[in-house]
Amino acid sequence: MRAEKKPAWLRWLMLAAALGLCWTIWDEVAEFFRLEQAGMFSPELWEPIRAETRLGWAVRGLAAAVFLYQFAVWSRARDSVRAALGDGIFLSLLTILWGGLLYWFLPLDGLGMAFWVLLLFLQAGGAVLSWRRFYKRNTQNVTINHEEEVRDER
Repeated sequence: MRAEKKPAWLRWLMLAAALGLCWTIWDEVAEFFRLEQAGMFSPELWEPIRAETRLGWAVRGLAAAVFLYQFAVWSRARDSVRAALGDGIFLSLLTILWGGLLYWFLPLDGLGMAFWVLLLFLQAGGAVLSWRRFYKRNTQNVTINHEEEVRDER
């Protein structure tokens, strides 16, 4: 199957989406602290709002990181060993960040926890598939290089 060439404008759309998400997070953080300083809600009402807002920031940050990564690696050949290695490293780091670090900073319960676990499994699965693709392509390259060396010795 021949890979179709991606349109150039799509790369810039990825950057615009990432920057838009960063702007949204920045604006929501400012609004959040303004509302917190105003003391409009009782502590009992404020705690679920805080948890939901932090999860929203984390999900938007995750999406912004993915869009920025896609923008950065746009011109790289997707079927290369380097692409598989880069994807594996990136998704592994995201999984570690999401699963290890953010779990302690996000007060999760109920549907928020289920959504967090779903995203964790999706990231971990993507990382495993990327590493599998890397090892498969890397062993193919080693085999090809070994066959060329044997042929050169003859």
